[in-house]
Amino acid sequence: MIDARFQQELCAQYPECGRCVSVEVLAGGHINDTYLARYDVSGGVRSLVHQRINHNVFRNIPYVMENVVRVTEHARVWFSKNGVVDVDRRVQTVYPTRDGNYYWQDSTGNYWRTQDYIANAFSRVVPESSDDAYEAAFAFGMFQRVVADLDKPRLHETIPGFHHTPQRFSAFEAAVNGNACDRLRGCQPEVEWLLDQKPWHALVQQAWDAGVLPERVVHNDAKVANVLFDCDTAEGLAVIDLDTVMPGLSIHDFGDLVRSTTCTAGEDEQDLSKVGVDVDLFSALAAGFINGAGTLLTSEERSMLLSGAKTIILEQATRFLKDHLEGDTYFRVYRPNQNLDRARTQIQLLKSIQQNDLMLSLIINDVQQGAAS
Repeated sequence: MIDARFQQELCAQYPECGRCVSVEVLAGGHINDTYLARYDVSGGVRSLVHQRINHNVFRNIPYVMENVVRVTEHARVWFSKNGVVDVDRRVQTVYPTRDGNYYWQDSTGNYWRTQDYIANAFSRVVPESSDDAYEAAFAFGMFQRVVADLDKPRLHETIPGFHHTPQRFSAFEAAVNGNACDRLRGCQPEVEWLLDQKPWHALVQQAWDAGVLPERVVHNDAKVANVLFDCDTAEGLAVIDLDTVMPGLSIHDFGDLVRSTTCTAGEDEQDLSKVGVDVDLFSALAAGFINGAGTLLTSEERSMLLSGAKTIILEQATRFLKDHLEGDTYFRVYRPNQNLDRARTQIQLLKSIQQNDLMLSLIINDVQQGAAS
């Protein structure tokens, strides 16, 4: 909870929003600190979200907020032009401070932003059904469609090389060679297996570099938890947490969805016999993403959706194992070898997808044929 004096200072940045009467912690998220504030306004109460942006993760807050504002303002116009009646529930409005900025830096150096609170909506950490997976994937596919014609200039790369898999792989190899914490002996099989994937690890990046895959505005953290669902209909309403929005590939977002949604066990599961790909959830994701994107995706993007999933899972496995080798300096751990277990889970998930490659490809093809008919 934030203290009363700081609460008064924060809320004073938004005099047009009314008089703040309460602030409470809003659960969810691991990067930013989020609070729900209620303001007295003429005729009722307005609910807003105040969020402290983690500037240790996002080093250039002005760039982050410029991206967020451009994308949300564009989305509002797109929804209005396309006859969507509940625009305020489909995209959050970012509020300027009394100085006209879309972020506020407090006296301690922390950065804050304020957005609408979308009422009568909920989020899930993981899907409870294939319907949840479909709705979340549809929302991300729709997001791709909405921002596809965002005007130039190109969005800022707020985290350069975020999904540049060859760079991630090279950093992993350097960690292996350095063996800074003398942990290599305890994970040699995992290291060797990942190094064996090197012949194909750069296929997606090469397709991007060659222009085979078009660069798009991408969320870059596509997961069920970043979608709000309508409390009455369970429809996917809005894609949220747009800090990572920047240039990328559509198949990056599909890959993130597959990685974060289809694993049959937790991210750090120690019993690898429990780990595999949930085919029903994969099918729901493919249908949702392709239908949400509509006619946007090119034939090359559609043909490489599964490659996107494999690449993102491989990339994340190398990141977890690199952090384990370097002493757990990036991903927070709560027990010994947790990052190693995370890497092992990603490896096992990737193995399961590789083993089911033909079936998963046929699922994507069936969805595409159904969408085209």
